[in-house]
Formats: sequence, structure tokens, C-alpha cells
Amino acid sequence: MDKKVTDLLYRSCQSALSDEEQKWLDEALARSGALRKEKELIDSFFKTARSSHEPSFAPFFDDRVMKKIKAGGDDSSLLEPFLDALEYVFRRVAAAGVVFALAVIVLNLGSSETISLANAFGIPEAKLADVFDPFYLLNP
Repeated sequence: MDKKVTDLLYRSCQSALSDEEQKWLDEALARSGALRKEKELIDSFFKTARSSHEPSFAPFFDDRVMKKIKAGGDDSSLLEPFLDALEYVFRRVAAAGVVFALAVIVLNLGSSETISLANAFGIPEAKLADVFDPFYLLNP
């Protein structure tokens, strides 16, 4: 079947065709048995779809959905306020974390006798003999 004829067939079930298009479709239906069978299937599909309307949603549900779609109410518009709030909180927590880490480093360096990276992070210096001693891990 020709795609243009098939498109006309589907359009004819949903809306009225122009006189020229209707004439062209009628001629194609007269020539093709396969197209007539397709039309019967399409008609039965649309008849079933129209008769199986279930009023499970509130009135004007479809209008509200279409308005949201036309207004561009996608999920990203709902996600943006959340991400903004998350960024706001992260900046505050990150700044407080940096201040706390610097305070701990300064406190550790102030209480140690030498300036080293291990002292800055409060890591106790261990000798090789202490590392191999099994009681070193139990009694720091």
C-alpha cells in the first residue's frame, strides 16, 4: 500500500477530508482489497476506542494536561527549585567544613613540636619497631 493512501485512510477516520482527497481515497479503496480490509480494521479500532471511554479522571483532566504540555510544564521545571536549594545548602556546608578543617589543622600544628603534614592531620608518628609490635595497635 502507498503511504500517502494509508495516511489519508487514517485521517479520514479522525477528521473530514477535502473533496479531492476523499475522491482519491474512494478510488484507491475500489482498486485494492487489502486497503478495504485495512479500512475495516481501522474503523473497528476507532469504534472500540470511542466506546471504551472510562470516566476515571476528574472533569477536564485532558484539558489540564494539554495546558501543561503546551506551557512547557516538563519535569525539569519541578527539578530546578530542588537543585537550587541543594546547591544553597551544599555551599553553606562546604564552607563550614573548610573552616572546621582549617581550625583542626591549626590546632594540631599548635599543639605539636614540629610542623609536618602528619602533625597537621593529627597522625601520630610511628617508628618501624612500633609498627611491627602487636601491642602498638592496642595501646597507641
